[in-house]
Amino acid sequence: MQGQAIMVVDDDPEVRHLLELVLRETLDLSPILAENGREALAKAERSQPCLVLMDLTMPEVNGLAATRALKSSPATKAIRIIGMSGTLPDWMALVEGCDDFIAKPFDLDDLIAKVKRHLSEARKQAA
Repeated sequence: MQGQAIMVVDDDPEVRHLLELVLRETLDLSPILAENGREALAKAERSQPCLVLMDLTMPEVNGLAATRALKSSPATKAIRIIGMSGTLPDWMALVEGCDDFIAKPFDLDDLIAKVKRHLSEARKQAA
């Protein structure tokens, strides 16, 4: 069964830190952190998070490629992914396999609501 962990993937250390703080303080979650898609793929395979907040534009393996890889692998295809970008449109994230989208800069209330909703759906799916 999939774990209840959440992963934050972003090449910007300030964004990773902000999201980590928000998740810890508002939802009492300790996210797994990754700074690019390559690291995210390795960590997702090992930790099996139920939700990933995925920056879509990163060096090395970008978030779109990482999303496609996660969704195409039997071991990780059930992981819910919320794509994040300040430059790419929401439809691109959804076409590439993301389950939802959050525009940067974040609206924290929207971010928290989407995380709660997807965690709830992932728990129902795992039950």
